[in-house]
Parts: sequence; C-alpha cells; structure tokens
Amino acid sequence: MKLMSKILSLALMLALVIGLTFLTFFGNKEKRKEVISSVSIKNFYMLSESDYLKFAKLDPSSSMANLTLPIIKDRIEKHPYVLRSEVELTAGNKVNIIVYEKKINAIVQKGAETYFITNKYEALPIFANTNLMNVPLITFPKGAENIKALCKYNDDSMKEAFRIIDGIKNIDYDLYKGLEQINLRNGADIVLSFNCFNAPVIFGRGDDARKVVYLESLFKNYNNQQLDSINYIDLRYSKLIYVGKMNG
Repeated sequence: MKLMSKILSLALMLALVIGLTFLTFFGNKEKRKEVISSVSIKNFYMLSESDYLKFAKLDPSSSMANLTLPIIKDRIEKHPYVLRSEVELTAGNKVNIIVYEKKINAIVQKGAETYFITNKYEALPIFANTNLMNVPLITFPKGAENIKALCKYNDDSMKEAFRIIDGIKNIDYDLYKGLEQINLRNGADIVLSFNCFNAPVIFGRGDDARKVVYLESLFKNYNNQQLDSINYIDLRYSKLIYVGKMNG
C-alpha cells in the first residue's frame, strides 16, 4: 500500500510538472502570437497612411503592446475624416485596416478659416497635409459664426447650396467640375463662379432644378468663344435667361 501510495504521489507530481510546463510554454507562445507586429491602412485618400497611423498612435514608433483589434478600430475611427473601418489580423500578426472616409460635398469659408462640409452637413477641420478635394468653395454663408468643427451646419442656405451642387453634378459632370464657388452672400441672391467660363452666374434663390437645367443648356449650346464673351448670366427670372453685359 505504501509503495502504491508513493507511485500515485510521484505520478501526480509528474502530471503537475508536465501541466505547468505545458501551460508555461504554450501559454507564452500563445501570448506572443497576440502581439501585433505592424499596422497598415488601405483605401485612404484625404490623408496619407503615415498621417492616419500617427494620429491613432499606430505608427512604427508607437508601442504595439496590449493592442487588440477593437482598440485599433476604435482609435482609427476617432479620426474626423473616417466614417468607419474594417480591421483584420493577417499572417505574421500584421493588421490591415480598410478605412472608409466621409464624403465631402464642399469647402466652406468662415472668415479666415476653412472647413470641409460632408454630405451630412458635418464641418470637419482641414489638417496639414490634407489632400484638398475637387469640390466647390462656399463663401459668405449666413450665420457663419455658428460653424464649428465636428458639428452640423445645415441651415436653409447651406441646404440650397447642396441642392445646387447635386443638381449640377447629376445633370452634367463636366459642368460640375468647373464649379468653383457658391457665394451665398449672407442670405442675398446666390452667385456661382465657374472656371469653364468667365461670367458670374446670378442664381438667385429657389427653383433650383429649373435653373440648373437652363444653365446646363447654355453650357452645352455655347462654344468656348461665345462663353468667354459673356459678362454675366442671370437665372432669376421665370422661363428666361438673361445673358449680356452689366450696366456701366
């Protein structure tokens, strides 16, 4: 009985030693597997990969210890330009991030400051090294003092500016690419500026769809020489387009 007891004790001790060795070796190995070696970003445009990684403290100079996929996703989605992201772990403990940036409709000017305005009317700061979008500049918005970064600015004049932008983009993309500025004139008649012809377009307010159609028709039916000879275009009158020289 004593011999059997000693054998059982030795067997139990041996099992404990083997178990601890297994846990120590494979546990540490598993822990090492979870340490992220690098992070990369795909599908970016507004900022470079290095700028995004630096903002999220995921660049090579930052510590990767204790990072998890949820933490990485949370950090990158805190960037004002990022709408959402997808994060995946690949071979070698490398993390790939696919970012989906917010859609920019325009740039709005508030005094000496400028902001991006998203399709959801959110004002975003314009950071250094940002790739400026080929979108119209909106100037002299009414109540510009209310524009604040990361807040919505969707008063009636901004909504009308967006209707004009969307209408021109949908009806003639070439004309849209030439749209440089929408001057909201603090609530007065809206004036548009294009780089495809020199004439200012007095757009007025309201009846946006009709005016956009008239403007596109003029753009299509006038050649470059004719467009260059125009001093102004006035769309404020129903069923009429006034084209000509300003008084004086």
